[in-house]
Amino acid sequence: MSQIIVGIDFSTSSMTALRLAVDIANRTGADILMAWIETKEKDREEAQQELNKIASDYKPKLNGKNISYIICQG
Repeated sequence: MSQIIVGIDFSTSSMTALRLAVDIANRTGADILMAWIETKEKDREEAQQELNKIASDYKPKLNGKNISYIICQG
């Protein structure tokens, strides 16, 4: 497995999914790609700032693997 994709909407459930993905990534050597779907409720710039912070917070937990994000239009 080279990459785990995790849907992120900043909810408690999606953050739980990210924590589980980190655990799986550490066991398999996979990178993590967070995917956020652009919505009217959340500004794209605000989401980018939050995603950057999450990536920075989780990077040290990934045993040298990468964490990145993609923003998609839904």
